[in-house]
Amino acid sequence: HLPDIAGWNLVPADDRNGWTPLHGGSNQQFRLRFHNGHGQTVDVSFATYANQGEAQQASGFGQGAIPQAGAWAWEKPGPAFGVAKSDLIEVPGDGPNPERRLCLTWYRSGPLLSGSSLELRLHVMANHLLLRREVTAVLILSASNRLNRDPAAAITSFMAATGPVDRWIDHMVLGRD
Repeated sequence: HLPDIAGWNLVPADDRNGWTPLHGGSNQQFRLRFHNGHGQTVDVSFATYANQGEAQQASGFGQGAIPQAGAWAWEKPGPAFGVAKSDLIEVPGDGPNPERRLCLTWYRSGPLLSGSSLELRLHVMANHLLLRREVTAVLILSASNRLNRDPAAAITSFMAATGPVDRWIDHMVLGRD
């Protein structure tokens, strides 16, 4: 249930360096690339988990924007974007400079919207104790310096078009605002 994003169009992803977030054990996942008329490009990775258990942990080791055993490596924390987890990652490029990506990660489970793995795990543990089942969604927005002059500006522009992150995620999961 992907809502329209004013001013942004779907385009084919042509990653030379193969950035593919890992969402192991998810029930559903997709990765899309959007481009706007100002030359900005943003990648969207989205996954849902109907239930979380041993092999289905949205925030488990090696999951998310920096999958284990890949070419991409964590460089440093990225700029603050509200409650999102913000990471700068890099991979050796074609020339002397590496390709860098800004990756923002949000977890949504029931009323929880957080970029914190620990906060999500505590929420899931409470759900298990209360015998409550809630779908968990993971949203990663990413922009590369190979495709954008300023990755943070590209993501900021994209987020302005999508509206509040929690409502956007809820729309994708539930098909309604």
